[in-house]
Amino acid sequence: MIYGVSHVVYYRAWDTSANGYKTGDSGNHTLYWNKDGSAGAVANSPAEVDATNQPGLYKLTLTTTETECVSGALHGKSSTADVILVFNDVGPVRLPNAAPGAENGLPTLDANQRVSANVTAMAADVITAAALAADAGAELAALVETYIVNEGDATAVMQAIADLIAADWVAGDASPLAIASAVRTNLTTELGRIDAAISTRSSFDASTDKVYLGNGAHGGAAATLTLSDYSDFLGEASELTTTGIATAVWLNGERTLTQAAASVVSAVTGTTITVYRGARWSISLTGLGDISSRTKLYFTVKANKTEQEDASALLKIEETIGLQVFNGSSTVTPAHASLTVDNESTGAVTIVVDEDAGTADLTPQDGYAYGIRQITADGPNDVSEGGTFNIEANTTRAVS
Repeated sequence: MIYGVSHVVYYRAWDTSANGYKTGDSGNHTLYWNKDGSAGAVANSPAEVDATNQPGLYKLTLTTTETECVSGALHGKSSTADVILVFNDVGPVRLPNAAPGAENGLPTLDANQRVSANVTAMAADVITAAALAADAGAELAALVETYIVNEGDATAVMQAIADLIAADWVAGDASPLAIASAVRTNLTTELGRIDAAISTRSSFDASTDKVYLGNGAHGGAAATLTLSDYSDFLGEASELTTTGIATAVWLNGERTLTQAAASVVSAVTGTTITVYRGARWSISLTGLGDISSRTKLYFTVKANKTEQEDASALLKIEETIGLQVFNGSSTVTPAHASLTVDNESTGAVTIVVDEDAGTADLTPQDGYAYGIRQITADGPNDVSEGGTFNIEANTTRAVS
């Protein structure tokens, strides 16, 4: 048994009157655990192992606290007449409760009966030949400087160096005049090479050619640049004016409007919305206020907002459903209209009604009323109320 580790202890029950092992008797057993000389009732209850195949064999699981001892013994009795309990004394051994070679476990040995963990750890610290070669040069240089030049026989070293210089010494070449002359000769040669390389490879004519700079200045014959100087790659000077550029844009054979058709036919002026019969409506409203706490959001248009019910409205759209009512009818296709929140913090929304909803069937009329209502946990709240909704006639009503 390992110290401080839960352990199962086995014992037997013997029936002296029947002269055999006793089965089915675990409920009558009272057990005590003697831990380093102090006895106490066990924490767990005993159990029978296998009454059929191992009759009379019972077991008890000792807790980790109960096994924290140097010596221990399990004893007890049965309340059944003529039944005695037979125990084997057990004593914990203080070994680690981990696999060999693992953390906190026993060390393992290699084939040479050495502790393999230590061999592996030492191998990582071995100085390799490559590491030694990398450090050798620096170490040797430091030793030479320390022991020969600084503290050793520096005179002999310096004399050996002077002897090598003297063996190849020409006094005339070392005079200041000779050195300066050699410098001038070599410098003149190199400057000649630089000048020749540039002049023979450039076709620039400083008297006629121009250099275009970012600030408009240039070299060459003229003092400043004009638009005509750029005409060879930008066009004629007359075309580079504001008027010339604008004229060229509008004379272009094909132009595409970047504004969507829906935006063209729907306009918002103040609190008034104007749309056209038979067109697709796209309406953007902003500044409605914070609508982030909504559970539902409605956009409704009515001829009479005080008396007319939602079911007979000209238009009713719900954010999550789409179109609910159009021209007084609830028989609609929800996908034919949408209410999209663009910014719930500031209250920006976009209402879109597709022409397939039946906008061509409407009668042009001004003075409809529209409103936006949100439903929150606190109840309904009119976000916008009192706006005017106008339907204008369109000149051409053909659709194909």
